[in-house]
This record gives sequence, structure tokens and C-alpha cells, in this order.
Amino acid sequence: MVEAASKTIESWRPWLLGILLAVVTWAYWNALSEAAISWRGEQYSHGVFMPLAAAALLWLRRLGGKADWRPRTRGELGRIIVAGSFVVIGGVTYLGGKVLGETAPPSDLARGIFSSGLMFLAAVFYSLGLILAVVFAAKTWLQVAAASATPQTFPASGDQRPSAVLTVSLREATSASPKDFPALEISEAWPGLLLLVTATGLRLAFTYFGLDVPAMATFALSCLGAVLAVMGTRAVKWCWPAALLLVFSFPLPFSVERALLVPLQGLAATAGTYLLQTMGLEAISEGAHFIKLGDLQLGVVEQCSGLRMATVFVALVVLYLLVAEIPRWQVPVLLLSAVPIALVVNIVRITLTGLLYVYAGREWGQRVFHDWAGFLMPFLAVLLLIALRALLDCLIVFEEETEIPLAQRSSRAVRQH
Repeated sequence: MVEAASKTIESWRPWLLGILLAVVTWAYWNALSEAAISWRGEQYSHGVFMPLAAAALLWLRRLGGKADWRPRTRGELGRIIVAGSFVVIGGVTYLGGKVLGETAPPSDLARGIFSSGLMFLAAVFYSLGLILAVVFAAKTWLQVAAASATPQTFPASGDQRPSAVLTVSLREATSASPKDFPALEISEAWPGLLLLVTATGLRLAFTYFGLDVPAMATFALSCLGAVLAVMGTRAVKWCWPAALLLVFSFPLPFSVERALLVPLQGLAATAGTYLLQTMGLEAISEGAHFIKLGDLQLGVVEQCSGLRMATVFVALVVLYLLVAEIPRWQVPVLLLSAVPIALVVNIVRITLTGLLYVYAGREWGQRVFHDWAGFLMPFLAVLLLIALRALLDCLIVFEEETEIPLAQRSSRAVRQH
């Protein structure tokens, strides 16, 4: 009976993970609500997409090897549709609540309450869709683990176990019964429980000292602890990149943000002035954050400092490094290039805006700067990253030398003489 109960628990492990993640999300609901307030601003509007990117990354890495997003079976396709439907419903509900709240007059209390209710439902649907995506990815990961769990792959000695499973064909993996999932031992579960307790303690300590943003960031540690507690230590290599992406969901601490914004604004204004001068325009840098173009004056406000672009692009570079197969020596180079590329793109945005103000008029300058730049600048940053990657591939080329047997080398030497 004990063995049957153990097999039942093993078959429910993905859903136990979903329940534990739901509990963690509920416990952090107030912190996530505070983070959502910053997501509504231009500086951190990307934060709402980071949990979605984290869940998608778990799905891409569900086979334990090369990233693969394509559903290979009807079951996987159905799971993607179910999880994606909840995310889409959450997005539509959010848009409906936002439009209703913006159009409702201040005196209409009923519409305001209904708008807030729709916003809450949107958050619930969005969270539920992401949790289901993680559950479905965990199920496939465990099936791959079960199909790969041979005595050579998972020996009895705990200290000799690999940190990740071997990639096998999905047809072979999905043929494994949930009752054949590799058993979770107590020695594998306690690191996750310890991480959960540590994250909770850190959150309480940060909250006590008024450090709201670090308290929010412990949400990533709690989610990682939940995965480790249910999936075991073998899931570390599978889930840690997603936990890293979750950190980008939250705003920077206020002191750090203030310390970065002013220098970045000054750098953007100075560099933009220099580029405009090289193009023959009478551009003058006034103060720290203004560019004078004849009778026009451009203000480099906080949204133009490049901090938002740098944050978004660093997250994109991290996601790219986690998914793409690149040489290890290029990883630090690409990481270090993320912030300079983001700043260059932001300076190009300011320069282009100044040119449009002078040659095309204020309307075109406003349209490009406020409406189109948010969509075009990330594409330009990605193109620069691809160009840098191509340059690095051309700079250093590794050639494998084949060993020639001694007999063949001797015969070649004799023929040459």
C-alpha cells in the first residue's frame, strides 16, 4: 500500500508543483500588485512580459537538451492551447478593464469598481495560464526523465547523479507512464524547502527595513524553491534560467534608479548633441538634459535616458544566451555589450528625433519619438547584437586538427624526399 501511495504521489508531482506555485503567487500577491503599478509606467512596462518569458523558457527546455518549442504530440499541442487560452483571456480582460477605467467619469463609482474587478480577474487568468504552462512543461520534463532513467543515468548513489536528464525522443518519453517518474527522495526535496524558508526570511527582513524592491525579488527565489522541492535537485539546470528572468520583472531600487538616471540623461544629451553637430545642425547642449536646435528645445526626460532600453535589452540578451547555442567565450562578451548597445540605440533615437524636428516638422518628430520608437529601437538593438555575433564568429575560428597515424606521416615524408 505504501508503494502504491508513493506511485500516486509521483504521478501527481506536476500538479503538486502547480499548487505550490499558486500558493507562492498568492503569498506574494501584494508584492506583485506593487510591481504591477510600475509596469503601467513607461520605465518598466516590459516587466509584465518577464513571467511569460520565464514560463516559455521552461517549455523550450522541457526536453533537457536543445531548446525546442514545437509541440511533438497532440497532447502537447492541447496543453499549449489550454495554457495560452488563459493568458489570452487575461490580456483581453485587462484591456477591457483598462479601457473601462479610462473612459469612466470620476463620479461613476460602479464602473470604477467593475474596472478594478476586471483588472483583478486579468491578473488571476494570467497567473493561472503561466502556472499551467509550467505544470505542462514539468510533466514533459518528468516523462523525459523517466524514459532516460536507466541505472547508468541515475545510479543509486545520490552524489553521482547528473544535474540534468539526457534528451531522448519525445515519442519514447511520452510512452513513459506517470507512475514511472523518477522517485523524489527526501535528500533531493530538502534543498528546495530550505530555499523556500530562506526566501521567506529574506522577504520579512527586507520588508521590515522598508526595502520593497528586494522583497519583491525574493519571489524568484521562492518559485525556484518550489520547483526544487517538488522536482528535485535534478531540475536545477532546467529551471534556474527561468528564475533569473523573473528578476527582470521588478523595478530597480529607487536609490539605484536615481543614481543611474541622471548620468544616463546627461550622456544621452551630450552624445545626441555631438551627432547632430556632425550632421551640420546648430545643436547646443543646454544644462544637463536639454538640446537646443535653433528655436527648438529637446528635453531628454527620464524615459529618454536609456535605462529602460538597457533593462529590456539585458533581459533579451540573457534570454538569447540561454536559448541559442554559442561558444562559451562569447557569453561574457555579449553580456558586457548589452548595456553599450542599448545606450547607442537610445542615442540614435534622440538624434533621429532631432533630425525629424528640423526637417520634417514637430508632428513627425513627436510621432516617431513617442509612437514608433518603442517598437523600432528593440529591433535595431537586436540587429546590432546579431552583427556583433557575426563579427565574433569571424574574429576567432576554431579548426579541429585530425591526427595522422605515424605510418602515414612517414610515407608522406618519404614521397616528399
